[in-house]
Amino acid sequence: MPRKLLLMVNPAAGYGKGAKIVGEVEKFLRTNDLVYESFFTKKGQNAKAIVKRRLDESFTDLLVIGGDGTLNDAINGIGDNTQVVVNVISTGTGNDFIKSVDVGSNLLQQLDTLLHGVEKTIDLGVCNERLFHNGVGIGFDGQIVADMKQKKKPLLLWGYGAYLYRVLRILSSYQEKQLSFSIDGKKYTKKVLLLTVANGTTFGGGFVLTPDAKVDDGLLDVCLIERILPWNRFLSLSKLGAGRHGKLEEVSFFKASHVSIEADKKQWMHIDGELLGHPPFEININKKALKVRVRASV
Repeated sequence: MPRKLLLMVNPAAGYGKGAKIVGEVEKFLRTNDLVYESFFTKKGQNAKAIVKRRLDESFTDLLVIGGDGTLNDAINGIGDNTQVVVNVISTGTGNDFIKSVDVGSNLLQQLDTLLHGVEKTIDLGVCNERLFHNGVGIGFDGQIVADMKQKKKPLLLWGYGAYLYRVLRILSSYQEKQLSFSIDGKKYTKKVLLLTVANGTTFGGGFVLTPDAKVDDGLLDVCLIERILPWNRFLSLSKLGAGRHGKLEEVSFFKASHVSIEADKKQWMHIDGELLGHPPFEININKKALKVRVRASV
């Protein structure tokens, strides 16, 4: 069956990177005789609904130009249509998804994957009926996303620099809050710096919070970080970046099928880097839920 692509472009992703490269991508599609239709997302627009409406049976592929949040909208628009293959051109500030799924690390590699890659079936998480490809986070990292949503970026800082500024500022002052949750039915009430429920490995553009996570193992990976004194947090930051924080006594890892988080208006939560709101949340794994085109093995 000849391939036909629906091209979804977030022009604002990566502070305008999506808009800058779309012409090059479309030229590549035409040069390689790939049939496509395209649309651009807009702020405040329901991109999920547009994907759901436009992605009819004539399309074999969805090509997403954007960051992790754009991809989250896309997969929720696809829903249970497991025949469509997702292709990714990453233009966000974090691009955490491509750290767990090898689609290539730059535009040339990702275009080659689009043309010559192979299909890989991966799991998706489900949080209160919303799908996620990478993970959800509550506590410290949820507060960072809330802060980015509610406040202007710092002057003279862009992209990942603006994000890292907020990480360091909030890290020094964030107060752990008591959280009640259960993992596969076992209940916990703890003072939590961070609780991440993941399908992928990496968050915040480079923090390997769940280093053992696999996107096709049928399980969620949970990283729990309890109370760490403020001056020790900065010493632990490099371990988070390298995925070596498992040696810290405040850190616990779990493999799970279901995570339940009780109602708490003091806690913020994100899903794939986008603000989700406050608990309660029910989180499950949806096995073999999405086809992604990845680099062919060499």
